[in-house]
Amino acid sequence: MAYDPYRIAKRAIYCAIGVGLLTLGSPSWGPAIASERDEAYHQDYIYGAPADPSEAWLMANGARLYDNWISALDADKPEGTHPAWPASNTKKKGAVTWRCKSCHGWDYAGKDGAYAKGSYKTGIKGVRAFAGKDPAEIHKMMMAPVHGFTHDMIPKDAMLRIAAFVSRGQIDVSKYVNADKSVNGDPEKGKPIFQNVLRRLPRLRRQGTGLGRSGRSRLRRDRGAGQPVGDPAQDQGRPSGRRNARPDGIPDPGSRRPAKLLADSPSQMRLKS
Repeated sequence: MAYDPYRIAKRAIYCAIGVGLLTLGSPSWGPAIASERDEAYHQDYIYGAPADPSEAWLMANGARLYDNWISALDADKPEGTHPAWPASNTKKKGAVTWRCKSCHGWDYAGKDGAYAKGSYKTGIKGVRAFAGKDPAEIHKMMMAPVHGFTHDMIPKDAMLRIAAFVSRGQIDVSKYVNADKSVNGDPEKGKPIFQNVLRRLPRLRRQGTGLGRSGRSRLRRDRGAGQPVGDPAQDQGRPSGRRNARPDGIPDPGSRRPAKLLADSPSQMRLKS
């Protein structure tokens, strides 16, 4: 038979279409199952806790909670402005006033740091003096009436992570961030890490899934049972496969559209309150 490149190409296309249909499954149920599996995966990735957390994870998670525990836990926003928020500051109100950093500063220095002026000026002290203190004592202070927190708002395990971060995770921010909030460092050295790790986080938050109240209900149920999200015992009987996932469990980078980001390297970043 004579060599017919057109016929060979056509057969290759038909084979590719067939394989694609088998991979995707029925259009009526395939996307729905994939969406549920994606939701469970991103829920665990963003809001879950490892069964045996490392010190690095504890510090990173504690930092996220210190910055914005409402977002980090996907928790309900507190109603009204924090009772301890000074009446002299009328520029901020509502849930933002319940964040640790809103009073004590993103640089941990409170009234003696970046928040000595501006829209977050409160006259409240920072937390630098608590570096190295017993996390149990820090947790006790967090539960004092002046803070207004309860374990229904912030679960005890999350509070202890904030306390651990305040005790062991603080750094001298002035070594890395200038007064104008520009960041020091070597942009070329940081670019690989930023592009391959940090820039993927907004994509997960934006293009992952909105967990909504059903996701929060499961998280609270898991915490109440004393099991971290993602614990193998908690996942028995659930589908383990995910579309567009590699054998090592990391999502295929090509499974979603690339996110449009404002910064491509650390040199383009500026910190914001």
